[in-house]
Amino acid sequence: PNLPFAGIVGEAPLTATGCVQAQLTAAHLEKALEENSRPLVVTSPSLRCVQTAKIVANRLQADLYAEPGLADWPSAATKVHVDLPTVASAPIWDQPVLEET
Repeated sequence: PNLPFAGIVGEAPLTATGCVQAQLTAAHLEKALEENSRPLVVTSPSLRCVQTAKIVANRLQADLYAEPGLADWPSAATKVHVDLPTVASAPIWDQPVLEET
């Protein structure tokens, strides 16, 4: 499918930090892959996800597929309650986000 490199209106592009993180992740995955494997990278069509996946797919020489079902669709979103695991006494998402990635 065509990948939305222009993104959705209002989406922020991947930051320099995010690019470095994607490159480091790709390097780690490359070491973990078995020889002669044919990896497939599946991503949300959101701009930063596609940009991240493209970095990983290029490094792994993998096929890249944007799956529309992985996108956030706020206008059609339905709230679902899910009990998430905790780490110590705080939920795992309670750690502060110090930097945009």
